[in-house]
Amino acid sequence: MNGPRIDRFVLVCLFAALPVGALAQAYPSKPIRSVLTVGAGGGGDAAARLIGQKLFEAMGQPVVIDPQGGAAGVEPE
Repeated sequence: MNGPRIDRFVLVCLFAALPVGALAQAYPSKPIRSVLTVGAGGGGDAAARLIGQKLFEAMGQPVVIDPQGGAAGVEPE
């Protein structure tokens, strides 16, 4: 009498696996944001912008460089 029980188990597993394919999304779905802890216009900013341009060419997704300079990279409260 294990036949119907196994059939139900297989059906439950199949139905549980169906929604997994629908959850997949293309990564990234919006622009990539890179936050820097250095001020704008410095060497780190220039290097990050060059790397961001190469990432854009490779991934086809815009890269936004956001320099957040402060006192040694610490944001004021």
